[in-house]
Amino acid sequence: MSIDAPLFHRLSGQPGELPDIVLESGGLGSSDDWRHVESLLAAHTRVLVYDRAGMGNSPADKAGFGASAVTARLTALLDRLQWDRPVLLVGYSLGGLYARHFAACHPQRIAGLALVDATPVAHVFPAAAMRRAQRVIVLLHWFVRLTPNGLLQRLFGGKTDPARFRRQLKQLGASDYLRRMRAELGAMTGVQADVGRIAARPAHPVLAILAGTKPKQMTDAEFAHMQTLHRELAGVLPAPLSRTVAVAAADHGSLLGAPINAAEVAEYILAFARSLPRT
Repeated sequence: MSIDAPLFHRLSGQPGELPDIVLESGGLGSSDDWRHVESLLAAHTRVLVYDRAGMGNSPADKAGFGASAVTARLTALLDRLQWDRPVLLVGYSLGGLYARHFAACHPQRIAGLALVDATPVAHVFPAAAMRRAQRVIVLLHWFVRLTPNGLLQRLFGGKTDPARFRRQLKQLGASDYLRRMRAELGAMTGVQADVGRIAARPAHPVLAILAGTKPKQMTDAEFAHMQTLHRELAGVLPAPLSRTVAVAAADHGSLLGAPINAAEVAEYILAFARSLPRT
């Protein structure tokens, strides 16, 4: 397995009494997605956020997007940074599956898991919905490639940080973006299977942070089922170490993107970090 390509990463904050925190992005996401949460956490402890190989600013390698490859790369990154005390690993969406896999492979390196509206092992992605999502991404990719950046900034970038908006456009419009997108989405069911096999019952305290508002494309029954799967995961270990909380005003997409929701997510993570046994 080739994992030699360097991973883009960013460090903030200082080590202290709380565990160091590692942030794992969602599917097709990047370290930029954590900007609001990261700054709030870094006021209290040391924080590492990075881009998985093939996403954001990290180059792809031959090892692909399987759970074992992602775990091996994060292990190598932590070793290079000489982070040797147990961390609080936070995974959003698909990143929650990768976080659970890492924790199962390296239990001694984990103080706790915070799963932010994380993809459950038992969730089935409807084929029609996946095709629709991919069509939308393809259209966005070509729209970005064929539209001048200045026009895109005027049309859509008025409510976001200009530098971040330019980085997002660069990533979405990259010539190999569609290939990388299909590769990560195509790996999801395999990642679910791997996590279900080795990490169905987490051995660490778990905080499940749920989005309290149903996405428009999801039925009430599907949303209720997802909430049940999240609560079952956090219920594996007894309170007070494991718990489930919800950000009532947030849907899946706005949990990290809206500053007010991100602030609530950060407060839940910090409260959980304070509850963990000191190492």
